[in-house]
Amino acid sequence: MSTKRKERDRPMAVANAIASLASELARDVRSEKAVPALFCGLISAVLILVFSVSMAAIIFSGPLSDHFAVGAGVVLFGYCVIGTVVALTSGLPGAMAGAPMPSVVMMVVIAGSIDLEGQPLFVTAVSAALIGTAVTGLCFLAIGHFRLASFLRFIPYPVAGGFIAGTGGLACVLALELMGITIRNPEGLVSLEPDTLQFAGIGIGFGVGLFALMRIWRKFYIFPATFALAAILFHAAIAAFGVSADEAREAGLLFSVASAGLWPPFEISDLGFIDWGVMTQQIPNILI
Repeated sequence: MSTKRKERDRPMAVANAIASLASELARDVRSEKAVPALFCGLISAVLILVFSVSMAAIIFSGPLSDHFAVGAGVVLFGYCVIGTVVALTSGLPGAMAGAPMPSVVMMVVIAGSIDLEGQPLFVTAVSAALIGTAVTGLCFLAIGHFRLASFLRFIPYPVAGGFIAGTGGLACVLALELMGITIRNPEGLVSLEPDTLQFAGIGIGFGVGLFALMRIWRKFYIFPATFALAAILFHAAIAAFGVSADEAREAGLLFSVASAGLWPPFEISDLGFIDWGVMTQQIPNILI
């Protein structure tokens, strides 16, 4: 009897939740803090855009570099979904969420270990990411349903700190390789092409300068403002030297964007490109 009553009351509970959310949004719009909140949201959107492009550049590099534009659309769409769900359902007002760096690192590992090329590589890699996302969501639902989050207190601090430090170190390695510094060399030597020295120097200098600025001022708008200013100065510099956008792309200064749009990443018919044998081999990486 209680089960049937719960089933009858479920639509009413959903309707009440939607009504409560609509009422809360209406109060927020009429609040005197609406304008500052919109400004903070705009800054957050710029940050998310920067992070999306940066993560897409790391993930969709090497063999996947031809799919960077579509990959950026995938990452940006994921951020939009996560941000919308968290903003509408979180009990913490103003909460934001996004893809954590460990997931980006694992995506790079998955993409680098798939022995495919072209569209099959892209579709298989993105499908592996989607399956991993679904598995992660199911795990979180199970943790919440069975109230297992309390067991996290048994994870030692050195283990958690080492995991974060290792993830950050690998992210730095991937960023350096994106600038042309080959660190993961089979011969065990750091490889740096002479032509990429100036590009790597600019990137490292920007990273160090950004880190110093954020340590000095500690303002949330430093990151997007610095990024926007650097982009403006870069385009002004190449225009002053008479370098076109196409020439800058050929020189590796700009991303090579294909004619395809940002969304959708692939059609339903492209699912036939998925190599399920390779996908099976990626199960350990997906579960991690």
